[in-house]
Amino acid sequence: MASPEAWLSGAIEDAADCPAYPLKAPEGKLPPYVLYARTATSRERALDGTVGAPVGTFAVEMVADGYLASKQLADLVRAALMDFSGVSDGATIDEVDLAEESDGDPVFLDGRDVPTYIAQQVYSIRWQE
Repeated sequence: MASPEAWLSGAIEDAADCPAYPLKAPEGKLPPYVLYARTATSRERALDGTVGAPVGTFAVEMVADGYLASKQLADLVRAALMDFSGVSDGATIDEVDLAEESDGDPVFLDGRDVPTYIAQQVYSIRWQE
């Protein structure tokens, strides 16, 4: 049973030309990179069990050294993910919707004296288990 995370990671890395990490970047990793995490999964239920395909909510954060650089990464990721459907990396993805986009608070990584900027996106992904 393939999960959408394998497809998501590969699609992000191909589009953004930088690494994608689940949840957190490795210690000391400098931007640019993208973080992703499944924040929820819903499965429709009927009296006789689960019906339909699961829908996962995924938070995606583009991390870069400049505000505009984080926006450019977000544009690349959005173009690759939004409205995708197909089979990739062993997962059958039925539908990908962009639910929201926002700016994250700048952070200071590893004692750096310049801020790192974050662009945030939330996707809804329906896939076949």
